Amino acid sequence: MLRLSTQTYQLQEHLGDRWRRVQEHPHIAAVHFCQALEHARGLPRVSNLPVVLIMPEYQANIMEYVERFHPSYSQRTQWTANALQYLHDNEIVHGNLYPGNILIGDEGNAYVADAMIFTTIIRHLVPDHVASNLRFPNSLPFKTARAIHEKRMRWADPTLHDDLFAFAVTCWSVYAGKDPFPMYGGTIETVVRVGNGKHKELQKVPGMSDGLWRLLRTILAQDILPAKWPSLKELLSQLEANDK
Repeated sequence: MLRLSTQTYQLQEHLGDRWRRVQEHPHIAAVHFCQALEHARGLPRVSNLPVVLIMPEYQANIMEYVERFHPSYSQRTQWTANALQYLHDNEIVHGNLYPGNILIGDEGNAYVADAMIFTTIIRHLVPDHVASNLRFPNSLPFKTARAIHEKRMRWADPTLHDDLFAFAVTCWSVYAGKDPFPMYGGTIETVVRVGNGKHKELQKVPGMSDGLWRLLRTILAQDILPAKWPSLKELLSQLEANDK
């Protein structure tokens, strides 16, 4: 059985007005809190653990959807950029953006999922000694080289620039139809490539305008200070131009 508990209420109070603002955007997936107090049939007991439910269910993430239906992926990356810009305008860092967290509904709209989950909710709930032992996330190929070197990607707070880099890699992946390092399945190999800044070796893919690629390449190269990277608004402008 799932129901709200004292810990879950405390979490909602901790998030405060920021959580309400996140839920208001049309391209951010709605999230509901509850607490697992009794085990479900066939599942191990998980009492006292808060559960985050994304509702309603979505049919695929953006990569799966594009592969299956071949729609305009440019439009969906624009919706993603709009949602991310909304978070940043409200001083909220997503912290774990990658194609697996961009969900597509039955109507074909894109929704950014897990907003604040990594940066706020888990930080509030999970003790540091537990967090430090968690495995690398599936979003590993979408992290910056600095995140690897400083081991920031695990539980130090991500930044707005981390979100921007993750979006740039996500944008490249959606256009390319693959993850940036699909041939390196092992975690260690991926850590090494991300840590060595191998994103700069990614090539322009078909369907991507010169203007959009110029901005993405500047971010992916990671050879200038993040403060000098193109902004998310500049990327959005190029995505809109690319779709015309």
